[in-house]
Amino acid sequence: MNVAPLDALRQAAIAREPDRYFAATLAPEARRYDLIALTAFAAELANIPTQVREPLAGEIRLQWWRDALAASGDQSAAGNPIAVATRDAIARHGLPAEIIDGVIDSYADALHGERPANEQALSDHLSAGEGGLFRLAARISAGDETGELWPISRAAGLAYGLSRALLHLPSEGAARLPIPRTLLSDADLAEATVDIRNPALSAAIGALIALSQGAMADISPQLAKLSRAQRLPFLPLAMVRPNLRALEAWLQRGGATPIEPLSISRLLRMTWAHASGRL
Repeated sequence: MNVAPLDALRQAAIAREPDRYFAATLAPEARRYDLIALTAFAAELANIPTQVREPLAGEIRLQWWRDALAASGDQSAAGNPIAVATRDAIARHGLPAEIIDGVIDSYADALHGERPANEQALSDHLSAGEGGLFRLAARISAGDETGELWPISRAAGLAYGLSRALLHLPSEGAARLPIPRTLLSDADLAEATVDIRNPALSAAIGALIALSQGAMADISPQLAKLSRAQRLPFLPLAMVRPNLRALEAWLQRGGATPIEPLSISRLLRMTWAHASGRL
């Protein structure tokens, strides 16, 4: 089994998935490489919607990943260190194909600019994508073969996925936010995109913040009961509250100044959460 260079995985992971990367570095050595590989895979998927102009081009890239990671023995992964490392992690830990496919599929909506129909659709979407990544990491880190941590993973996907999507609002605009149509119509979104002080957009953003906070509150008591190994894949949740506070401060300033970068504090926050057991 060929081992992909760690530097190649690290460089891919840290640019788009710093929280998951920092969490992976805190894992025991026996699990660390595969968690970094999973993080690099997530980062590659996250890059696709930003690198293509046409949805079809993105769909082709997503299909490449499906083929490369399939159990059929397809050789598409050869020559791509991230695909090789991810495929090896899948084999070592028996990562379920349906979860991996769900993660890949979750990025297709971003290619087409599709927004969830309602809050339940939003929850399902983030549970499959962000939540699926938490579930895979739990399988690698804690050997969660029975899916004991799946309910936490689903809520974690909603809490964390919304907080990071909202944090991108100042740089990417409201059009890229997964705002359910029940919270903001297409017409209202078109009018509100350029002005975060628009009442309809402000109300929708407030509802998303509340959804993220609510999901985090729901699972906090359960997270406190987990062992260190079980809690490790959920360390990115330590950034949910700081992400939302940074966004709220930006909104209070009327979007007048950029959100302050949080990168320097990320590792410190997750290291503290890992040591204290408090997320």
